[in-house]
Amino acid sequence: KARSDHFENGLENWTVHSYIPEVRGHVSYDRKQSSHLVDLIDKPEHKALQIKRVSDSELIHIDNDLNYEKGGATWNFPNGKNGRVDIHFMLNEHSGGTQISLADRLFNAVDETAPHYSMYTLNVAPGEKIGDHELEANRWYTLSLDWNGVKKNSTSRVLLDGKVLKRLTINNTSPNGISYLHFISTSQDDDEGMLIKSVQASVK
Repeated sequence: KARSDHFENGLENWTVHSYIPEVRGHVSYDRKQSSHLVDLIDKPEHKALQIKRVSDSELIHIDNDLNYEKGGATWNFPNGKNGRVDIHFMLNEHSGGTQISLADRLFNAVDETAPHYSMYTLNVAPGEKIGDHELEANRWYTLSLDWNGVKKNSTSRVLLDGKVLKRLTINNTSPNGISYLHFISTSQDDDEGMLIKSVQASVK
């Protein structure tokens, strides 16, 4: 009914790969890591996952209109029609934004279609408002998505540091429930993105 991750096992429980969009001697694309663990400045013994956009020509195929520069990450937790995820994160000063989605299936880390097919999606960026609260850079927050149902007209409460700030209406229904947390950069240029210190989920 519950799962958490503080990166004590590195990225063993995460999907973070990107793609080099060119077939080289076989029938699939080579992979490349899109998101990395970094040391926390104040606590170098602890790690955080950085989600950001990079500038990397190897991730672009102009002729096929493919660009995988937007980094991402996907994490799996027990399935539930009702539940809650808590994300301890910080937005870096020059973050171009990140989309956070709750989904009922695995999406690759750099799949930009994930928010379109997910149940609930929220955007975070410095200056972005959640309810009447404006997000600040260089500050740790605990963001909670507390969903109640996966059918038509279901909603999810959005809490910031324990305070309910808004409700999201479900984007897509699901026959089974939610079991994936997906992050992807929305920045239009290379940036420093966001840091994730920990995640936890519980379902009913």
